[in-house]
Order: sequence, then structure tokens, then C-alpha cells
Amino acid sequence: MGMNFWHSTHYLYWMKDVSKADLRKRNPLDRKHLTDDEIDSIHLANISLLEEIGPRLRVRQIIIYTAIVFYRRFYLTQSFVNFDPHLVVGTVFFLASKVEESQLSLTTVTSVLHHYTTNGVDEDESMYTFQDKDILECEFYVIEALQFDLILHHPFPSLLQLLDEFDIHEECLQLAWQLIQYSYRTDIIILYPPFMVAYAAAYIACRDAGYDAAQVFATVNIKQEGLLKIVGEFQEAIEEEKKLYVVQAAALERLEEIIPDAVAAESEGVLSVVAEK
Repeated sequence: MGMNFWHSTHYLYWMKDVSKADLRKRNPLDRKHLTDDEIDSIHLANISLLEEIGPRLRVRQIIIYTAIVFYRRFYLTQSFVNFDPHLVVGTVFFLASKVEESQLSLTTVTSVLHHYTTNGVDEDESMYTFQDKDILECEFYVIEALQFDLILHHPFPSLLQLLDEFDIHEECLQLAWQLIQYSYRTDIIILYPPFMVAYAAAYIACRDAGYDAAQVFATVNIKQEGLLKIVGEFQEAIEEEKKLYVVQAAALERLEEIIPDAVAAESEGVLSVVAEK
């Protein structure tokens, strides 16, 4: 990916000079009502929803992960107070299907989301009451918040290239692939170049499969210190996720108290106003 990535908006606008501390400053309006862990647990729930509806819609995996990045970028500057994440989930999935040239019908997206968010609850308690027109309206705000930067770089091609060059066992590919998928549930995918995420996933996979990972990666033209930092963050993220699940149920209940009233918003003819980044 080399020069293409370093000159892309993916790096220059959305990654360069962005730190984990910067991510902790996001969602200022939500922090009046929710703790950092509660906010992160809500995001995790919605990312899980995006992962679940993908197979239901029978779409290519890349659409799911493009949608997740759109979702994560959107909430770097926006808040639950102004934008109901249930609506944003449907919107980013629909948008991602178009960006990845596999456009889904709006009706299909809304019906599948309705199924997943109402399963096991009374109809009048439905979490997903939005219609096609709501997604179309929200899409405008999402694209604006994304600064019209819709072309993404993903780690998967770098992983395939790396493992092909080193002729590493298929078992390593499978585990590394799963780790890359997992990275979309964490800040790793937002903070680090995709090829570095791929290398870190491959490093862990090789190590766990019994290879001398340090020796394998000794000839790769990357800084070992940076690689090992991401490896460590994978391990930290797994422990962090366990903590988020503890507060998730209560956080989702509190979310319902702060999200916009869809009926009121419709009567006013607006969803919200996108804040400047």
C-alpha cells in the first residue's frame, strides 16, 4: 500500500497526529451523561450489531468493516445526544454497501435491523423504528461528518501479501485474519496504519503457532518497537473488552434516556446538526 496510503486522507486527515488521548476527548456531550467505559461499551454493542447483520444480508466482509470504520469516524465528532446510534448503524451499512459497489436496498437494511433489535422484546419497545427516509436523511449528515472521505485502506491485502512472501502455514493466516477482524472492535484500527495492524496480527498468529515470530519479522522493513507496541495493544484490548461487557447492559439503558426523540425530530423537520470537526 506504501505511498498510496501515506498520501491518502485515511492517513493525513484521520490518523496522522491522532493519539489514544485524542480519542478520549471525543463525544463531549455524551460525557455529561455517561462514563468513558459506558460510551465505549455502547460503541462495542453497535459494532457487534454491524458484524451480526452482515451475514444476515449475505454481503462481502469488506462492507461490514467499511461500515464499522464509518461508524467509528462519525462518532469521533458526533454524539449520541444528537444522533441515535441505531439510525447511524443502518445508515453506515447502507453507505458502505454503495462505496464497496454492492448496494443494498434500503428496505432490506431496515427490515434486518428491525429483526435484530426487536427480537425478544415487545413491538412497542422496538429499538429500531426508523424508516427508509430516515436513513436517506441521516446519510447526508454521515457523509458530511466523514468529510466526504469514503475511500478506506484495510489490513487484509497486506496480510495476504505478507503471508504469501514468507510461505507461512494456513493456520497462521486464519488466526491473523480473525485478529484483524477483531481490531475493528478496538481503537487499533483507528490509530495505526492498516499494514501495521496486519503485521501485528501475523506476528501474534505466528508466535502462537510455534514459529519464532521475532526471527520471521526480522527481515521485514518495519520498526520492531512499533510492531510490538501494537501486539501489546491487542492483548490489552481483549482484557478491556471484558470490562466493557460488565457495564454494557446498564449503559444501553442510559442511552435510551439521552438519544433524540425521533418523533420530535421529525416534527421539526431535522435530525440534528453536524458539528464541525
